[in-house]
Amino acid sequence: MELNKAITEIRNILDTWLKDNGFDLTTRFEQDFGYYHNSNIIAFGLLTTEKNEECFANFVDDLGGYGCDDFGFINSFFHELGHHETYDTISDRDYEYGQMVKAYLADKEELDRYDLYTYFNLPIERAATEWAVGYINDHTPEVMELGQKVRNIINEVVIDVWG
Repeated sequence: MELNKAITEIRNILDTWLKDNGFDLTTRFEQDFGYYHNSNIIAFGLLTTEKNEECFANFVDDLGGYGCDDFGFINSFFHELGHHETYDTISDRDYEYGQMVKAYLADKEELDRYDLYTYFNLPIERAATEWAVGYINDHTPEVMELGQKVRNIINEVVIDVWG
């Protein structure tokens, strides 16, 4: 499957899921995952690093883990949705501190495990992940169905690219 077509299909699946589940958000494709509060957009990407995936999975395990299989794309999507759902619970001080640390880390050429755990434990990041863990565990069948739809499209792209 052509990459642009796959991205459009993933976007349609995610946007439909968000709407059907009462979330007033849309998605767009970017290099990485992110949440844009002022425009109610969750950005999604298709690439990640093994170190980031491993550290995030360990962090989630420390929070109690997910009740379903680990699929980085869906974990990241629900983490970003968690930012939307927890935005009003974060103090201005914690938000500003998080932005300051994110800016510091963004200037580093490469993040080590300590940097990643520092990032994951920022109050704004931890709250989003805790929300995601709770949601995924409370809605496991629906999350797994959504994950499988996205995974099928990603697998088609990988097969076409790598043969």
